[in-house]
Amino acid sequence: MNLILRALPKEELISGLRNVVMYFNEWSNDHKFGLILFGSRVNGIPRIDSDIDLFYLHLQGQGNFVQVYRELGNSIDGCLLRWGVIPLYINRYVVGKEFLERASNDKGYRAELLRTRLGLLDKYSLYLGPDEEENNCLLRRALDLEFREPYAPDFIWIRDGRG
Repeated sequence: MNLILRALPKEELISGLRNVVMYFNEWSNDHKFGLILFGSRVNGIPRIDSDIDLFYLHLQGQGNFVQVYRELGNSIDGCLLRWGVIPLYINRYVVGKEFLERASNDKGYRAELLRTRLGLLDKYSLYLGPDEEENNCLLRRALDLEFREPYAPDFIWIRDGRG
């Protein structure tokens, strides 16, 4: 398959991801997810080959969510392939909403752990999915995003598979 890379407008990316997540959550009964989009794609400095940085916010559900998470990932991959974005360049991580809520309330070790794990989130980071206004407020409060410096495009974060 020949893919043609093109500049993907921020609004088109946000709209497409929002549609996938909302459709997925209507379909899934056991687990609900949202996405936190961050990095160069939302802060206004993407290149044509920029990756797409996503955190999955696990909103609710009990037990093993791995299968549902994979199905959501496949849905997102299909959506992005239509724009010529190759799934190999998508970084995905998961955080539970309950943990985010606790971090926003206690400002102690949970908030610090989130800042460490979600270190590339900045004031441009955007939550997409169910209850957008509420969850964007929660995200900003938990990580003090209004006061953080914008994402540094020359900063490279390498995942080594250990967590």
